[in-house]
Amino acid sequence: MSRFILHLLPIAVLLSGLSARSQCSAPPQNVVTIQRDLDIIFKYALQQAQTLEAFQNNESIVEAGNRAGNFYLGTAKKEVEANAQLKKFETKSNPDYEYFLPVGYVPARVFSPHPSQKITFAFSTNDQVLKEIFVRDKTYRTNSGIRIGAALASVKKLVEGTERTAKQKIYWVTEGLTFVFEKGVLAEFVVFSEAKK
Repeated sequence: MSRFILHLLPIAVLLSGLSARSQCSAPPQNVVTIQRDLDIIFKYALQQAQTLEAFQNNESIVEAGNRAGNFYLGTAKKEVEANAQLKKFETKSNPDYEYFLPVGYVPARVFSPHPSQKITFAFSTNDQVLKEIFVRDKTYRTNSGIRIGAALASVKKLVEGTERTAKQKIYWVTEGLTFVFEKGVLAEFVVFSEAKK
């Protein structure tokens, strides 16, 4: 049972109690009306909780070549900065790019960590748009359910890719998403755009 539905249980108990009490003191014709109204209220509350849960689950989805949660590749740095309240920026080259991108080494990027999640954004230095997203946050998952901590063998069964090994890490490179394994366990997602051919 989801945590949202658990929050609704006290309301359901209260409504059931009110319903039982009203049935004792209300004329019989009103009992049916009260019960019907309570059913409508409860169904609406349950529907709203399920909608909220679906939205929040969507916020933690990693999509190859597209997004991590509500952060989309190609978004302007200022927009990401405003939504994530980014404060710290560092311009550097990351030598690991040659392993997790199919096109090889990438020039310098402006990196900024999310202040409350284990996500790092990489912006291009020339047009200041989001080019890569590095995700180490355990709440994120792919549409197929792959999460941080998954075993290499299970990821290989679910996703077709190319394996690279360097610096005691294994990189499972797919179209738009690289899975980075440390000691045989998924430690990081790298979301990137496919290079135009």
